[in-house]
Amino acid sequence: MSADILLLIDTIEDKLSSGYYDLIGILNHFDQDAIKSKMIISSRNKILPQVPENKCHDLDILNVLNDKFKHPIPQAFSKEILSRLNGVKPKYICLPHNMRGCQIAADLAINLNTSVVSGVDALIQKDDQVLLKKSVMNGKWITETAPLNYPVIFTINQGAFSAQEDIYIDIDEDIISYEEIEISDDSYTSLNISSMDDDNSSIEDAEVVIGAGRGAEDEDVIELIHEFAKFFKNGGVGASRPLCDAGIFPYSHQIGETGKVISPKLYIACGVSGSNQHIAGVRQAQEIIAINKDPQAAIFQIADIGVVASLEEFLPILLGAL
Repeated sequence: MSADILLLIDTIEDKLSSGYYDLIGILNHFDQDAIKSKMIISSRNKILPQVPENKCHDLDILNVLNDKFKHPIPQAFSKEILSRLNGVKPKYICLPHNMRGCQIAADLAINLNTSVVSGVDALIQKDDQVLLKKSVMNGKWITETAPLNYPVIFTINQGAFSAQEDIYIDIDEDIISYEEIEISDDSYTSLNISSMDDDNSSIEDAEVVIGAGRGAEDEDVIELIHEFAKFFKNGGVGASRPLCDAGIFPYSHQIGETGKVISPKLYIACGVSGSNQHIAGVRQAQEIIAINKDPQAAIFQIADIGVVASLEEFLPILLGAL
């Protein structure tokens, strides 16, 4: 397999995750005339992804197929990737930064005797080298990593490179190929995946996220926040770590470096103080509105619009006007 950049993504019940747009978007950071890029998608049935209309990437796509890929099997996917390298290593191997992507990245790194940089936010071109930029220490520091050996395996944070705003068209079937593969010696088989009863559990894909912080821990305020989220067609409710630790929200709602990194079109922080680790989880939001009764709250430093008010007083007025 000959490629300079190898992009890897799996599916759940033949649906691509939003990480697909980040993988497409990352190609914009490389000279398309100088590199060859390949994407490998695992699925049960044939996938026909879309590509940006105005960007003609030199992208070759392979869709590997097996009935067991109805649900993700990371170790089987990484084993298939390793079998295709055949001693020819791409310069960059990139995956979405999620649990499965990190598992595959680690497996590949062990077998290829290289390292992994996880949670990359940006790529910086410096001379003839690409530096990997990411936040560490709960967002207090920004690091730039210069690879010393190749291939470079890295995972990218959701929304950091997203090309989701582009106009997408059906892919030219000439650049995608399909191949049935055998899966053997897999250590486990996924029997079933079901959605949680909580319809707000998937905040990564929500276009509008209402975030609840310590200032919103009152039961009546939480109810108002859920009611607020219902006004948006694709809205969800997230929470800061203290509210999840207190059991007010499940950990599937936790936003931050130790929770979920989100990239909605709009993030509305309700009673969120703005700790570094929480800000690390929302910095990719297109617009941020903060509502907090403390005018010195750190969240106002990154907010596009700030409202200094008590949630108990402000939210009923806001909901009454909607």
